[in-house]
Amino acid sequence: TPGDISTRSDYAETFGFAPDGQLQSLYYDNNRMLSMEGCCLDHFLPTANVMNSITNGGDYVPSPDDTNRLFHLHLSDSMFQNAATTTCHFTSLLELLFDHDCMKRHGTMWDQTDGCGKQYRCCIAYYLLSVLSVKFQIVIDRAVDTPGHGKDVVDGFNAVQKRFLQTCLRKTSMPEVHDNVNASDRMNIH
Repeated sequence: TPGDISTRSDYAETFGFAPDGQLQSLYYDNNRMLSMEGCCLDHFLPTANVMNSITNGGDYVPSPDDTNRLFHLHLSDSMFQNAATTTCHFTSLLELLFDHDCMKRHGTMWDQTDGCGKQYRCCIAYYLLSVLSVKFQIVIDRAVDTPGHGKDVVDGFNAVQKRFLQTCLRKTSMPEVHDNVNASDRMNIH
């Protein structure tokens, strides 16, 4: 119903920074890693149909123009992909949704995840969900839909983002190409 959101979250494999496919430790002795958690979000738009339902308290009659699908990507330089990191990501996402009136207090977040115990299914994850529920005054309904890691719309989104980052890193200037005439299409490592 209006004021609710539907989310589907999943982590991508940790992304290593290796410009041009080189081992970064070869040049900088710094093996930086990037954690990526994608989130597919469906929410209601403030159409006349939705606003009438919210303000007048009438029955909501579904229309395909009333909903919107967005993808959010949470990036972290922490190597941890656990319940605490996921909670930080959800906190920033929920703050954004409330700031833009995409969700309302006492609404429901319908969350679907894979069966990864460390991130979404452990007792710490459920405790932190209850903390988020109280903080934002919402109901969180989590569905764990596969026994392990599966392929879904979020996995596809994460793969596209990871490929984009790899393409950017291939344009990173390595120390030996600074004097190269083709170095103008490169970006500095920092």
